[in-house]
Amino acid sequence: MVKTHRCLSNSRVKLPRRKFTEQYPRIKPVWLPTYAPWLNPLEKLWRWLRQDVLKMHRWVEDWPQVKQRVHDFLDQFARGSAALLRYVGLKGKGKLATVLNTS
Repeated sequence: MVKTHRCLSNSRVKLPRRKFTEQYPRIKPVWLPTYAPWLNPLEKLWRWLRQDVLKMHRWVEDWPQVKQRVHDFLDQFARGSAALLRYVGLKGKGKLATVLNTS
């Protein structure tokens, strides 16, 4: 059976570890420390979007253009991107990539 990895925080709000593994046997959880956004791949993607598209943008009065720029930014990854995987730490020599590649 092929397992899918899922990054989850250790927050107590989430499903307890034992229940999660029982309920979703095909998903291999990668437990991230609580309050560690620097390890969360989605937080890293959000940071990249803010830095490249949203920070100090000049289209504050042109909401359709802001939405289009965000859409264009995310579209570049629609078919997969090695650059994105490296940036968010899922490829290369980062700790998260190491955990995923050895499990």
